[in-house]
Amino acid sequence: MLNRKRTFLLGFSANNFYIVVTSLVGIVSIPLGVKYFGITRFGVWALISTVVAYLEASNLGVTTAAAALIAKSSRASEKSAIIRRSVVLLTVLSSLTLAVFYLVSINFPNVWDAIVKIPPSAKGEAIDTLYVTAALFLINLPLTIFYSGFIGSQQVHWERFYRVLNSIAGLIALLAVVIVKGSLVTMSVIRGVMILSVSLVAMGHFCFSCLTQKGWADGRVCTNEEFSTRSILTSGLRFFSIGIASMLVLSADNIIIGKFISVDAVTRYFVTFKPYGIACAFITTANAALWPMYGKAASQDDWAWIQKTYNGFLQLLPTLAGLVWIGGVLFSRDIISIWVNPESYAGTFVAFCLGGYCYVLSIVNTSSQFLAGMNYTKRLVSLAWVEFIVTVGLTIVLVKMIQLNGVALAKCLSPALTVLWILPIAVYLKTEKRIKADCSTIIRHFSTVVLPLLLVSVAVTVTSIDKTVYRYPIALLVLMVYVILTWNITKRLNVSYLLFIRSIMPRRV
Repeated sequence: MLNRKRTFLLGFSANNFYIVVTSLVGIVSIPLGVKYFGITRFGVWALISTVVAYLEASNLGVTTAAAALIAKSSRASEKSAIIRRSVVLLTVLSSLTLAVFYLVSINFPNVWDAIVKIPPSAKGEAIDTLYVTAALFLINLPLTIFYSGFIGSQQVHWERFYRVLNSIAGLIALLAVVIVKGSLVTMSVIRGVMILSVSLVAMGHFCFSCLTQKGWADGRVCTNEEFSTRSILTSGLRFFSIGIASMLVLSADNIIIGKFISVDAVTRYFVTFKPYGIACAFITTANAALWPMYGKAASQDDWAWIQKTYNGFLQLLPTLAGLVWIGGVLFSRDIISIWVNPESYAGTFVAFCLGGYCYVLSIVNTSSQFLAGMNYTKRLVSLAWVEFIVTVGLTIVLVKMIQLNGVALAKCLSPALTVLWILPIAVYLKTEKRIKADCSTIIRHFSTVVLPLLLVSVAVTVTSIDKTVYRYPIALLVLMVYVILTWNITKRLNVSYLLFIRSIMPRRV
């Protein structure tokens, strides 16, 4: 059986590999897409991707529930039953969603005009692309259960591998369109067919590897109620509620920008946010590998290890996010101007707010992943929906007042006003006061290092210094000062972190 060392290393490495590849794909595809399609049509594609992402909610959390139940099951027949029943469920759900989607589109042809502002010149292509993308996405949906099968079987590295292929498929589709001078519809067809092919390969891989397991064929007669179709659907609905709220929070920005401003603004916001999204993924990847270990440690009553690990990452990750925040203010315009073009930069204020969001997320993610690992999902459901309501409400109010700057400001303020301070309290109460968040290092570091250097960075960016040859030396000096001061404040924490990495290796599942 895989020991904890191998499970952690494989999961951590595979997740980082996925982030690296998808980041590189984004780095290449975004400027290429903006150059070929133009800002308006690329903004249309970003909006379509957002709308189609909502269709993933049609799985009602079945894929996540299947992964959890497969991990919990001990017999091959039970795993087989979960896979078979989940495929049937997803086929029914995706078929119903596809039918509803097209019935709404046929009977209410102007429904998309009520959601986003699409220029008349791009409307026909946008609608056709949306229909094709949605159809291929929903056809592929039942096959995604085999990705969950890899996760539940503690083979996350294979799930990440096939996800990487899906990401590469998007880049290949874009390159093909540029070569043949195709349209958004052409890109949607090529991308969708390639992803469907990858899913079929993943299905064959999973099924072939399972055929050798004794009892796999008995899945048709599995009578354990815990793995029944009803149980899968019930468990899925709980995960669905959390997932849909989180997805709405992440994707509401583009929809609101498209509705209240323009699709051109969607492109500027999307491009400016992309570097921060990549940075956030790298900063929080350790939590993604750690969260299953919290539950295991709790079952062993190892609360000392949990306390040390939780607080260690709670204090460490914001120091990395602070560097991203300051660096983003100083260099995001240059990065985007070289990477895409100067017109795709949303401005210093937007960059400042998105950096703040990354900083807040680095703190929030540690607590949310901890609660998920401890299976305290009921509290997470309510908090996710509270954050969504605050995010949408605040975004709509601020976008009317200060346009794109308001969207970015709401992105930063919403989690700061809600989950940032509520989650540590939830951790304390749900663990019966065993785990208490130590925020002293975070507060000290923010007030004495992050905030002062942020003010310097803003001054460098918005004053005449920005137009002189001294700008880059001063910016680099600011980053050096940040690293030195941060190391002095968190020296004990850094040593403890290295000892922690060593301590988790010998433990076995």
